[in-house]
Amino acid sequence: MKEFIRREAMASRRLGISSDTPFIDLSGIVSMGMSSDDSLTQNIIASFASSTAEHKCCLFMLSWFKAIEHQDAATRINNELAPYAPLLLFFREGGSFTKEHGVFIDIDDTSGFDANEVLCSDLKSPFSEEL
Repeated sequence: MKEFIRREAMASRRLGISSDTPFIDLSGIVSMGMSSDDSLTQNIIASFASSTAEHKCCLFMLSWFKAIEHQDAATRINNELAPYAPLLLFFREGGSFTKEHGVFIDIDDTSGFDANEVLCSDLKSPFSEEL
């Protein structure tokens, strides 16, 4: 999860988004009005997203992949950071999370961290891919 927050912060800075808040809609910047908020997307999200934060992240992640898929080679954005890859791994491994007070992220009701610790760190150093 920390790696996702780090990559999201790096991507948001590259895209010119000034917000340091975790769980922002990166897809909204690159999608050129394309929406993934359709019935298929909602069914996918409803099948495993149990918190509001998970729901938003899933929608943003699916919208990001849809935007990337529909861009032609001439306009394809630089996806080298793959900002949502750690989040996809997190969900694939059965992880779940909630967000409290805007920045505290509670993981699987067993551990947590303050997203500001990640956002204020050296974003050049990746975290491990652990849950």
